[in-house]
Amino acid sequence: MGASRGRASGLRWLVGLRLAAAIVVAGAPITVQPATAQPADQPSATVEQVGEIIRLCLAGQYPAAAVRACDVLLAQDFLSSEDRSRFLTRSAVALNGQRLLDEARDRLHRAIELHGDHAPAHFHLGINRLYAGDVASAIESLETAHALHPEAMSTVRLLSGLYRQTDAADRAVALWNGVIERDPDSVIARSALAGLWLALGEADRALAHLDAAVTLDPANHELANTRGTILKQSGHIEQALEAFSQALKIAPDFLVARANRGQAHALLGNDALALADFSAVLEALPRDVPTLLNRGNLHHHRGDGEAAARDWAIAAVAGGERIMRLFQVRSHLAGHYDGAFDGRPSDGLARAIAVCAWDPDCRPPSPQTYCDVAGVDPCQSPYVHIEGR
Repeated sequence: MGASRGRASGLRWLVGLRLAAAIVVAGAPITVQPATAQPADQPSATVEQVGEIIRLCLAGQYPAAAVRACDVLLAQDFLSSEDRSRFLTRSAVALNGQRLLDEARDRLHRAIELHGDHAPAHFHLGINRLYAGDVASAIESLETAHALHPEAMSTVRLLSGLYRQTDAADRAVALWNGVIERDPDSVIARSALAGLWLALGEADRALAHLDAAVTLDPANHELANTRGTILKQSGHIEQALEAFSQALKIAPDFLVARANRGQAHALLGNDALALADFSAVLEALPRDVPTLLNRGNLHHHRGDGEAAARDWAIAAVAGGERIMRLFQVRSHLAGHYDGAFDGRPSDGLARAIAVCAWDPDCRPPSPQTYCDVAGVDPCQSPYVHIEGR
């Protein structure tokens, strides 16, 4: 009997939730009651039900409906100041998402006036100021949010990034050290500190934190890969190779580690193994520009100019102008294809792009792309003007 009564109550709550959601999203009026009130004759919902509607609207990216639902609640006289602050903050989240920054900021200030210890209000005020380009004020608001709720990792991550952006890496280090003081087993904090110390040129400190993270989470393939990256950058190539292989042992399809292992093999002179790793990555991602460049360099080192030029040409088309500005790629392509031609320096490059254009792995969207990348006039170049495609 009790179980059936509970199911009936739960069903009524869900029915009320769906009805309230439909009414709120449509913009029609609805009565909101405290949870203890008797059911009304007209369409009604509890604060909890409308709060759930707001959460669903925000999760589903319906900001206008979320603001309407918040405004329905904010019009109720029985709301506590804490609840009023909470729903002002939620409506500001939706307004921030729509980049209605002035209105969002006004609501966040009102939320803080009502309940100054509401950490999410300070956090989203920081987001608002960040959207407005005021980094210093954003940091100030986020520091307040962190002081009120130091366990919130979203605040720590964002604040740490802003510290690094403003050349205050020492403050970012102190921030993550504080996380470790509260939770010595925090893999997130150890990984973040490893990245910070690496950026500061302190490879040994970075490795110490990463080793601790790997000990805490030995089955984490991304940690093993990051450890390999630090070892490679600090010149410990054989150890890096072991770390990348460990990452692949945990996750055989982890292409980032396979590309990194290819680089380590190449640095150690294991050309055949490096070529196998690079080729495995490109089988899955035929236009991965860094791996195309690395495999092209390896082919060039081994004296296979044709294979090198093909990889570089595909990288040039896939990477666009940014890749074409790489002197090594541009000069090698031009040198390879200029051998049989008496033309401008760009002719060899244009020829490389045209050859690449006929390769099914290397086709950009339109012939104009070849001209843009090669930097030549298609009406004057015998290599780039391609019709019927």
